[in-house]
Order: sequence, then structure tokens, then C-alpha cells
Amino acid sequence: MRNRCIVCEAPLWEKPLYACKNMPSVSQNLPTADTLSHDQPIHANMRQCMGCGLVQFDCDPVSYYKDSTRANERCASLIHLRETQYKYFIEHYHLQGKKIVEIGAGKGGFLKTLKECSQSSNYRVQEYGLEWNPNFVTIAREKEGVNMQQGDPECETTKIAGAPFDAFTSFAYPARLIHPNAMMQCIYKNTTKSAVGFIQVPSFEHLIQPGGFFDLTVDHIAYYDVSSLQFLLQKNGFHLLEYGFVSNLYLYAIVQKRQPYDLQTAWADIELLKKQFQDFVAENTKNQKKIAVWCAGHFAFVTLATTDTGSKIAYIIDKAPFKQNRYAPISHIPIVSPKHYTKEPVDMIIILAPLYIDEIVQEIRTLCSSHVKIAAMDYGKGIYRIS
Repeated sequence: MRNRCIVCEAPLWEKPLYACKNMPSVSQNLPTADTLSHDQPIHANMRQCMGCGLVQFDCDPVSYYKDSTRANERCASLIHLRETQYKYFIEHYHLQGKKIVEIGAGKGGFLKTLKECSQSSNYRVQEYGLEWNPNFVTIAREKEGVNMQQGDPECETTKIAGAPFDAFTSFAYPARLIHPNAMMQCIYKNTTKSAVGFIQVPSFEHLIQPGGFFDLTVDHIAYYDVSSLQFLLQKNGFHLLEYGFVSNLYLYAIVQKRQPYDLQTAWADIELLKKQFQDFVAENTKNQKKIAVWCAGHFAFVTLATTDTGSKIAYIIDKAPFKQNRYAPISHIPIVSPKHYTKEPVDMIIILAPLYIDEIVQEIRTLCSSHVKIAAMDYGKGIYRIS
């Protein structure tokens, strides 16, 4: 019995959500006449993670859990459903002429539908598949005529021939895996920088509807709802673009690989803003003129430290008593109360508190001399004179 979540490793609630008694031990690899005497029911507890909320069985997975065992991959209703999903996915996310890999691709039936859909609609998509069961791979290649590779989808170091892929799909497979993070990392490492994906799993939302209990199978070690599926995806470097439900039975999510923020571009103006502030302070401290700063907050501390202008600032004014008689970090400028201005007047006060500029201007005009000049540094504007 497991006591930790298969996704986030947080503890499972000690009390089961439900004790499933007399459950079939398998849904595939069914008993034969010779093995009927060995067929015994199992008692499986459904438990929920205290961290990410994933609902999961606390037993071991079935022996064939890595095999994507699917019946009727090529039945008329599934062909129609997959065609509809593929067309939306390809057209909406501009995947024409791209490479799409299916993870846990079974016997290749869904890949064949993708191939036929691509041919009939001239999408020019190249299909690829990754499947654990070597017999399924043979069927996919020889019967369905699709591009399939045998390999471990539950191993993050698995290299898929044809990678990197522009997109991926997976149907119910994540719900089978005891190590779903490894599958998602395998996908991450075999896809392009901006890859998108279509994932479909049995819906926990369906199970809690009337009669939903009878759709349980221990073949699926976990039952994801929207929140827990999103957590799995985000934990492994994907962000959710959209989600929905299929026939009220399945939950699908369309995701895209998350990339780090480009702070080099976002903050490309930092050096310019620093230089402007340095030049402004230098200009306004000529001829023994004195400058003070108003507000001993993090904005001021970072500005003064990173521009190395602390030696040219007489003091920092702040109304908070717990900050007074202390010093700014790094620049070591003394922090004083507004009353200090009368003892040591300055020629200019620079406001380094963008959210409170208007309010502080009124305080300066009330508490200080009407002759003191006022400047401020604001988001996006840099340093500027007010009066």
C-alpha cells in the first residue's frame, strides 16, 4: 500500500475516500479456462493526495500497465472522434507540415486515423508513435502501416526516433502510469521549444456522477480532475491552454511547453535607467547642492545600491518610526524622520516610491520648505523633475 502521491509525493489522506471491494484484478489479459481457478477479486482503496489533490488507488499497478491496451481503436465512433480532435488540434495550433508523436500508442489505430486525416485534408503531418509492448509495435507497423517505435514512455531518458517533435498526443495513457512525471519529462525532452500537446484521461468528474463508480478499473492507477491534471502538466514544464470534456467521460487538456521568461529583453533598459539616475544625481549635487530621498523601501534601496549613488545622498526620509535611526542596506544612507529636514535642509528631494508619488508630493509641500525641488522615479518613466 502506498502512502505517497504518485505525482507530487505528498502524503495521501490516511482515510480512504472509498474502499472498493470485490473488484476485478484486471480489465485486460483476461482469464482463460485454465486460469479461472487463480482469478481472485481484489480490494482496492481510493485515496486522495493532501498536496495536489489527485485521486488514486494505493495498490500496485497491474502487471501490464505500460501496455496501451485499447480495444476497437478503429471502430467507426472512435475514428470519427479522433478525426474531429485531430482536425481541431492541427488547424487551431497550426500543425500543418509538422511532426506529431503519440505516447502510449497501442496498436497504432489512432495513429492510422491521424495519418488518414492528414492525407484527406492535406495537412502533411508526419505521424510517430512510442509504445512499450513490442507485439503492439509489430501490429502497428505491419497492419496499420504507421511509424511506431518500441520504447519506455515512463522513462525520462527515452529517446524517440524523429525527435524533436512539434506536438504530441496521449489518450488515457497517463492514468495508467505509476510514474507519470517520468512520462511528461520524456515528452518534454523529445519535443521542440514551443511544442503543444493533446492529453486525454478518464475524468474523475465523471466518476462522482450517478453510476460513475462502475467505470472504475484498476488498470487506471489514477483518476485526474481538472486541477490535478493541470498540476501534473505544470509541474513538468507545460502550461494549460484549454481543457474540456469528451462525452462526459474523459477530460482533455491542450498544453504548450513553458519557456523561461526573457528578462534580458524585458529589462534591456536597466542600464539606461541607471545611467539616467546617476547623471541626474550628479547634475543636482554640483556646487555643493544636497539631495535627500523620500521613502526607505525596497525600491529606493535597490535603486541606490545598484546605481552606486549612496555617497551623494544626504539622508532618506521615512515616516515609519521603526525605520528611523537605521541605515539603508548597501548604500548605508541614514534614515531619518521628516522633522530632520528642518535641521539639515536639502535642495532637492527625490521620491523613490512610485505608487505614492502624488501623496508624498503633498507631504513634502506641507512638511518641508516650499523652495525645495521635487523629483521622482516612476515605472517606465525613469527619473524626472516635478517642481
